[in-house]
Amino acid sequence: MSVWLVAMDGTRESRLRIVGGSRKGLQVLCPSGDSVRPTTDLMRESLFNILGQQLKDLTFLDLFSGTGAVAIEAASRGARVMAVENHRLAVRYLRKNIQNSTLPIELSNMDALNFLQSSTQQYDIIFADPPYDANYYQPILEIVSRQRLLSDIGVLILEHRTLEEVRGIAPLTLYKNRKYGNKMFSFLQMESELV
Repeated sequence: MSVWLVAMDGTRESRLRIVGGSRKGLQVLCPSGDSVRPTTDLMRESLFNILGQQLKDLTFLDLFSGTGAVAIEAASRGARVMAVENHRLAVRYLRKNIQNSTLPIELSNMDALNFLQSSTQQYDIIFADPPYDANYYQPILEIVSRQRLLSDIGVLILEHRTLEEVRGIAPLTLYKNRKYGNKMFSFLQMESELV
């Protein structure tokens, strides 16, 4: 359950909690309205139960980071995290939440697709929760696949509505879906290079 608060500037906001790791229980501030749609506590808890609680030294890219709850969850479990967000209001909350967490999370204030296209680093985990109606899923799959942005053990996780079907693009293969009401996670990995 979210509790609505009123910030100093008059903006309504709510709080989510970090569900695990070294910052378990930390409150993350979120603006009200439709401009930011944070991943729920239940979905984040499930995600990190699937990924594992210890992500020490794994590289984690959080695209469309919003207010940073997923990025903080990952860093709280030891991952080296890059959060990417360019929505002005979300970036303001993201900066504040990263600062409150005191975790070493890097922040890139740029468009997620531009970030991916300019990236040369491989990541162990890429999490993307784009705006649902913006048709970002296909371009994300294409760029991650073409530029080989996943490490050998890497996984790409897309959060989306259950009505939207996500399919792999060779060499990215869909290997798992998890549903949570009208939302779901799709998990993809690179096909083995072995014959």
